[in-house]
Amino acid sequence: MKTILFIIISLVSGIIAGEIFATINLFVVELTDKAIGYELHRDIAKKKAFNFTEFHSYRVWQKSGTFAAIPILGTALLLGIDVFRILFSSL
Repeated sequence: MKTILFIIISLVSGIIAGEIFATINLFVVELTDKAIGYELHRDIAKKKAFNFTEFHSYRVWQKSGTFAAIPILGTALLLGIDVFRILFSSL
Protein backbone atom coordinates (compact mmCIF):
# COMPACT_ATOMS: atom_id res chain seq x y z
CA MET A 1 0.00 0.00 0.00
CA LYS A 2 2.85 2.39 0.80
CA THR A 3 4.38 1.78 -2.62
CA ILE A 4 1.19 2.69 -4.49
CA LEU A 5 0.75 5.83 -2.40
CA PHE A 6 4.39 6.75 -3.01
CA ILE A 7 4.01 6.35 -6.77
CA ILE A 8 0.76 8.34 -6.86
CA ILE A 9 2.24 11.21 -4.82
CA SER A 10 5.36 11.26 -7.02
CA LEU A 11 3.35 11.29 -10.24
CA VAL A 12 0.93 13.99 -9.09
CA SER A 13 3.67 16.21 -7.69
CA GLY A 14 5.69 15.79 -10.89
CA ILE A 15 2.74 16.76 -13.04
CA ILE A 16 1.99 19.80 -10.88
CA ALA A 17 5.64 20.89 -10.92
CA GLY A 18 5.75 20.38 -14.67
CA GLU A 19 2.64 22.48 -15.24
CA ILE A 20 4.05 25.30 -13.12
CA PHE A 21 7.27 25.16 -15.13
CA ALA A 22 5.31 25.07 -18.40
CA THR A 23 3.33 28.16 -17.38
CA ILE A 24 6.53 30.06 -16.58
CA ASN A 25 8.01 28.85 -19.85
CA LEU A 26 4.97 30.13 -21.75
CA PHE A 27 5.65 33.67 -20.51
CA VAL A 28 9.26 33.37 -21.64
CA VAL A 29 8.07 32.12 -25.03
CA GLU A 30 5.95 35.27 -25.40
CA LEU A 31 9.12 37.34 -25.05
CA THR A 32 10.75 35.14 -27.67
CA ASP A 33 7.76 35.73 -29.96
CA LYS A 34 8.39 39.47 -29.77
CA ALA A 35 12.02 38.96 -30.74
CA ILE A 36 11.01 36.71 -33.63
CA GLY A 37 8.49 39.35 -34.69
CA TYR A 38 11.29 41.93 -34.91
CA GLU A 39 13.31 39.56 -37.08
CA LEU A 40 10.30 39.00 -39.34
CA HIS A 41 9.81 42.71 -39.80
CA ARG A 42 13.48 43.04 -40.68
CA ASP A 43 13.23 40.21 -43.22
CA ILE A 44 10.08 41.70 -44.74
CA ALA A 45 11.83 45.06 -45.06
CA LYS A 46 14.63 43.28 -46.92
CA LYS A 47 12.00 41.74 -49.27
CA LYS A 48 12.76 38.15 -48.26
CA ALA A 49 10.08 35.55 -48.98
CA PHE A 50 8.32 34.21 -45.90
CA ASN A 51 5.47 31.73 -45.39
CA PHE A 52 3.34 33.13 -42.54
CA THR A 53 0.96 30.16 -42.41
CA GLU A 54 3.76 27.66 -41.93
CA PHE A 55 5.44 29.86 -39.34
CA HIS A 56 2.22 30.35 -37.35
CA SER A 57 1.37 26.64 -37.32
CA TYR A 58 4.91 25.81 -36.20
CA ARG A 59 4.78 28.30 -33.30
CA VAL A 60 1.37 26.98 -32.17
CA TRP A 61 2.76 23.45 -32.27
CA GLN A 62 5.76 24.51 -30.15
CA LYS A 63 3.59 26.15 -27.50
CA SER A 64 1.12 23.28 -27.26
CA GLY A 65 3.94 20.76 -27.05
CA THR A 66 5.28 22.51 -23.98
CA PHE A 67 2.24 21.65 -21.91
CA ALA A 68 2.45 18.01 -22.97
CA ALA A 69 6.20 17.53 -22.53
CA ILE A 70 6.99 19.40 -19.34
CA PRO A 71 4.73 17.36 -16.99
CA ILE A 72 6.35 14.20 -18.30
CA LEU A 73 9.78 15.68 -17.66
CA GLY A 74 8.77 16.85 -14.17
CA THR A 75 7.38 13.45 -13.27
CA ALA A 76 10.48 11.65 -14.51
CA LEU A 77 12.72 14.02 -12.59
CA LEU A 78 10.84 13.61 -9.32
CA LEU A 79 10.67 9.83 -9.68
CA GLY A 80 14.39 9.75 -10.36
CA ILE A 81 15.09 11.83 -7.26
CA ASP A 82 12.80 9.63 -5.17
CA VAL A 83 14.41 6.41 -6.39
CA PHE A 84 17.89 7.84 -5.72
CA ARG A 85 16.83 8.90 -2.21
CA ILE A 86 15.40 5.46 -1.43
CA LEU A 87 18.44 3.62 -2.79
CA PHE A 88 20.86 5.93 -1.00
CA SER A 89 19.05 5.59 2.33
CA SER A 90 19.07 1.79 2.06
CA LEU A 91 22.87 1.58 1.66
